[in-house]
Amino acid sequence: STIMDENHSDEPFRPESFEQQNIQKLRPQIQEALRSWFLSIGQKRRLVIAVDDIHRVDEPSTAFLAALAMESRETHLLLAVTAESDTKATAPTAYSLRYRLAQRVELDVLDPDATESLLRSVFGDVAKVSILADRIHKISEGNPRAIMQLAQHLVDKGMVSYQAGTWKVPDRIDENDLPGSLTDALRE
Repeated sequence: STIMDENHSDEPFRPESFEQQNIQKLRPQIQEALRSWFLSIGQKRRLVIAVDDIHRVDEPSTAFLAALAMESRETHLLLAVTAESDTKATAPTAYSLRYRLAQRVELDVLDPDATESLLRSVFGDVAKVSILADRIHKISEGNPRAIMQLAQHLVDKGMVSYQAGTWKVPDRIDENDLPGSLTDALRE
């Protein structure tokens, strides 16, 4: 199928040729449409946009998020972003979003009970989560990021798996199943 190109009405527009066009020209229009859409939803309903590792996000995306953040105070829109402490942003706008527009919340280390609660929120109230939480807490020293990385590590290695609508946690975790220290866990 073809669509008539408004600039060259004699020539049909083919979707494959769209890939070759300069997307830079469309970016402002797309960002404005998205910004308006999110803000209009935020006027009517509560809306949360969560972005993990904002320091790794590209410039166009952080510019869009910064525009939303600047106007979100008059809406029910909450923009929640995470960033590693003392990291450099890949885009200058990310720095702006992180330090000028954001209300900064430092996460404290979690105690063993909070570590178990966090892991139960991830894996559900399944058997043996307390064994997993104890081992992960010792390695992570309660660091929330490390806790989540260690949980992901176990999923990636197939030690913890999702089967028939529930998470399966092993009876025991060997020392070789997880990194040996917080430094090793954060390095992964």
